[in-house]
Amino acid sequence: MPKPFANRTGSGAHHNMSLADINTKANLFSPAAGQDTYACGVSELA
Repeated sequence: MPKPFANRTGSGAHHNMSLADINTKANLFSPAAGQDTYACGVSELA
């Protein structure tokens, strides 16, 4: 999405996603303990 207003701050380019295991309801984008290789707070799948 392009910047919606030329005279206001912000880009308007926000996209939020989540992915959960259908059986356990576990957030698949959360890294497992000790598995945050790049210290980004997300799993390798994310």
